[in-house]
Amino acid sequence: MARTATQPGGEIMMQAIIHSVAVVGLTDDPDRLGLGPGDPLALSPEPEGGIAVMAHARPTGPLGRLRRARWITLGHLGPTARGLVAPILTRGGHLRVRVVNATSARLGGPEIRLSVWADADEGRAAQAAHRTGTAG
Repeated sequence: MARTATQPGGEIMMQAIIHSVAVVGLTDDPDRLGLGPGDPLALSPEPEGGIAVMAHARPTGPLGRLRRARWITLGHLGPTARGLVAPILTRGGHLRVRVVNATSARLGGPEIRLSVWADADEGRAAQAAHRTGTAG
């Protein structure tokens, strides 16, 4: 079992493994979903080998308060990002995924860019494996 570095307060130290990457095959407009910078996202492995990007979308509009937020698929990670993240997901490692930038359709999008953080030890291992071509 890999040792996880902790800060003096006991918090797990995280390392950015992807600073900013666009969601591929975006399915909806970020404005309609109520997504913005800092919002959490989730990554989910798919049976065919892809990695889906999921959002806990808040309903908007006049009836938005009456509907519950739900997890929806926004799109997928591209091949390079998938190569960094897949080994960590396979091992059950902890990832923190956040929206970096969300551009609505009326402002030149739609586009959602995300960042991925991993436990410091997992992140270093994933980056080293990716550089040497042994990831996955």
